[in-house]
Amino acid sequence: MCRRAKISQVTLSTPVHRDTTLKMVNEWLTRMQSASITGRKSVRRAVTDRAEEWKRHHSAIAENYRLAELEMLDMRRELKKLRDDNDALRALLEKTNAAKVIALPKKIKD
Repeated sequence: MCRRAKISQVTLSTPVHRDTTLKMVNEWLTRMQSASITGRKSVRRAVTDRAEEWKRHHSAIAENYRLAELEMLDMRRELKKLRDDNDALRALLEKTNAAKVIALPKKIKD
């Protein structure tokens, strides 16, 4: 750690750092070593577990994407049907001669 911080190991041995910084560094190193996985089988198991977890996440995302794509295709099909219906109704309205439709006279209030 001292090499990474570009300081000499002697720096932590000085009276100023011995009671403060050295204790903090040793506590941190102990936490890091206890949290790290050691041993060939343990490391392999941990890596395999992580890979399986990411595969499950990827599969879930892919499945959601496929479902959304199917929903989009259904919505496009429905939109096309509604547009065709709308066009047919517009054509029917033009065919029945819109001039026959007149506005009702407004009522005059006394």
